[in-house]
Amino acid sequence: MSVPLIVLVGPTATGKSRLAVDIACVLRDGGRDAAIVNADSMLADELRRARRIAASESALAELTRDYEVNRHIYQDLLRR
Repeated sequence: MSVPLIVLVGPTATGKSRLAVDIACVLRDGGRDAAIVNADSMLADELRRARRIAASESALAELTRDYEVNRHIYQDLLRR
């Protein structure tokens, strides 16, 4: 049995949540199960994660660049 998936997307404050509740009520009145999943928080979490990764990559690139520029100094210090 296939399960239909209804996805509502659009700008903030355009009535998506109200429409989702209305659709769920119609489906339940018709004897079908319905679930509403809000993905806004998941998207925000993913954006924060992507920013952390980008910041880490930037810091790593900076450290790597510094090492490459000053490699002979670091290697000399390690030999001592």
